[in-house]
Amino acid sequence: MKPKNTKTGTTKTTAVVKAPSRSVKIGDAPDYVEHGQKGLDNVKQNDINIPRLKIVQSLSDEKKAGVPEGNYTNSALKNDYGDSVEFIPLFMASGWLIFEGKGKSAKVVARKFDGDVIPPLNAHLIDADATKWNGNEAPTATQVYTYWGMVNGSDLVSFSLMKSAFKVGRQINTILKLKNSPAYAQVLKMGTKFVESDKGDFYVPTVEPAGWTPKALYLELAKQYEALATKTFAPEIIDDGHEVHEVKEKGKASKETKF
Repeated sequence: MKPKNTKTGTTKTTAVVKAPSRSVKIGDAPDYVEHGQKGLDNVKQNDINIPRLKIVQSLSDEKKAGVPEGNYTNSALKNDYGDSVEFIPLFMASGWLIFEGKGKSAKVVARKFDGDVIPPLNAHLIDADATKWNGNEAPTATQVYTYWGMVNGSDLVSFSLMKSAFKVGRQINTILKLKNSPAYAQVLKMGTKFVESDKGDFYVPTVEPAGWTPKALYLELAKQYEALATKTFAPEIIDDGHEVHEVKEKGKASKETKF
């Protein structure tokens, strides 16, 4: 697999599905649309999955649909945000996961997070031994940061950072904690970077601060935070590295999953 562009990491490929314009902000419904959610009275919290923001890798289904590798996509909309997005976090959760299986069929069989946002699942499996290195042997559990927020001012999404991308989560946390303000007061620019290693070739996220959230959007997100912060979610957490191809091993390429 070759990177999009060794200098910029960008691509000129035309997306099959266009992402919403960044000029469209939350709350910008037409003036004839009333507030409220009539017709959705019977939709409960556990009937909803917050879409997942993900980076398209070499074996991603979205690539087969025409979205280039290294671009961001929405698991519900199946659109193409391009290779950078503006993300405004609402809140985050830190925890541990245990995966079962390999490749794209790998599933989370246990999870244990701080706080009450993400409910536990077989948490007894994630004990002290499961989170520690045993010599050169990696822990059984995988440490992860999961974030919820608004992408490009219009779409509510979640995403998780683990393994090679875990340090990006620490960057996000550092950027946010350096300001004495709510998480949703800051805009983050999320990009992608192509990485080649003996574990495979793949794209990882990058992050940098992009200024303060505009006032109108900030006020809307404050309402979103109040509405969501007391809820619990069981988000779809998938290691996007399970969609990475070709691991270089002894001069041969084999399909394996590392990220």
